[in-house]
Amino acid sequence: HLPEEAKQEVVMHYGGCTIYKAYIHLLERIAKVLLEKTYNMSELYEHMIYFRVLKPGYFKDFNRLIKFGVREGIIDQNRLISVKKQFHKLPNVLTKEQLVQFFYACNDARSALACFLAFWCGFRTSEVIRIKVADIDFHNCLIKVVQSKRDKDRFVPFIPKIHHVVKKWLEHIGNQEYLFPSYESHSYATVNTHH
Repeated sequence: HLPEEAKQEVVMHYGGCTIYKAYIHLLERIAKVLLEKTYNMSELYEHMIYFRVLKPGYFKDFNRLIKFGVREGIIDQNRLISVKKQFHKLPNVLTKEQLVQFFYACNDARSALACFLAFWCGFRTSEVIRIKVADIDFHNCLIKVVQSKRDKDRFVPFIPKIHHVVKKWLEHIGNQEYLFPSYESHSYATVNTHH
């Protein structure tokens, strides 16, 4: 088990001769293991715990110890396998086929229009469900978002091409406060919630 002094990086400053010797001894044992087989840091850490050279502790402390061993020339860095995370790039845009497939799966007009506005205007889910009819400005092509992220208000551009879709929806819902009124406004799950 790495001593508590590791957290204060006593070894880095060569403080405490006994502690320093203990670290050197531990690093020499790790170096012997690395001569037999190459490991990445996680595998090496687990191997040392499995063979009871170390007790489970903080992986960051173990990392620091190995880096110290490399700097001091006790650990051969070439015996450590570097693991680089694979990052998958997201596509910049959805294809026309993907959008058609997505909206084809929406069998509820309210959900479809909410998703449609979220896509076209860049709304967060919490923002799109709380849009009030009074917040839509058809003349200036803007939708007011009230208490968005960090409780800030903002205006979002509202392209004229979708005005007719929203107006048709407003005719469908009739006289409502919210653009997407709750279907179950009296249920326990949506008590005092009208959107």
